Amino acid sequence: MPNYENPELGADVRERARIKRNIFELSGEDRAELERRVKKSGGLARIIIHPFYPVNFDYDGRLFTDKQKESLENKRKNFETFQAAIDRLFSSDPDKSPPIIVFEEEFNLEGNKNSYMGRDYRNEPYVVPTFTDNPTPKLSPNENWLNKDFDEKNGWNKLREIFKSLGIKKMLIGGTQLNISSNEGWKEWFIREMEAYEKMVEAFKKIKGSAEVGKPDYVLHGCVGNAISNLMDDFEIEVSSLAFPANRATIKK
Repeated sequence: MPNYENPELGADVRERARIKRNIFELSGEDRAELERRVKKSGGLARIIIHPFYPVNFDYDGRLFTDKQKESLENKRKNFETFQAAIDRLFSSDPDKSPPIIVFEEEFNLEGNKNSYMGRDYRNEPYVVPTFTDNPTPKLSPNENWLNKDFDEKNGWNKLREIFKSLGIKKMLIGGTQLNISSNEGWKEWFIREMEAYEKMVEAFKKIKGSAEVGKPDYVLHGCVGNAISNLMDDFEIEVSSLAFPANRATIKK
C-alpha cells in the first residue's frame, strides 16, 4: 500500500538532489552506455525492486510454536542468502551481464550523489526513484499521494516510455517483497480498485505461464508484484531467482 507522506508545509517546490544514473535524468553519456548494454543483451534488462528493503524477523518466542519458529528462521536465512547474492551481482563484471536497473525509495538516494547506496559497486545500477514502501516511480520530490491531482499512472507511463526508447524488450525482475496469496480477502480489500485486483490476478497467471491457473485465483502482490502488474503488458517478463520471499522456483511449483 502507498505510504502517505506528509506534504512539505510552508515550503516552495523542492529541487531533487542529483542522483547518479537516475533513469529520469540520464546524462548523454550514461544514456548512450545504457543503450549499448541493452542492445548487447538483446533487449534484456535486469530489474530489481527495493533490494535492500529491511525485513523484520524478530518475534516473541512465547507466542510461536516450534514449527513457526523454524519457518521464520528459515526465512531469515533465505533473506540473508538473497541479499548476499544481490551484493555479488552488483560487484560482478558489467560487460558480462545485462544492465541492472534498481527501483529504490527516493529517501535512500538523496545523499548518494556519487554512487548507489553509498557503495562503490563495480556493476553500478541505474536507478528509478520510488515512493516509500511502494514501487511507483516518483517523477519529482514534490509528488505526494495526498495531492488531489496526483495520479500514480503518470510515473509508470513515463517509465515505460523511457524503457521502450532505450530498446528494452525483456525484463528479468526480482527484489524484495514478491508475494503470492490466494484471493481470499483480496477481493474485499480491492473492492473499490477492482482493476488493480484483476491485474494482480492476471500477473500471477502470466508469470506462472498458464491461463488456467488460479481456481481459486491467486495474486502477485508486494512491491515486486506491483511492478510486474504495471510492466507486463509492454515487456516480456521473467521472474528472477533473486527475489524474496517468493522467486522463480516457488512460482513455477
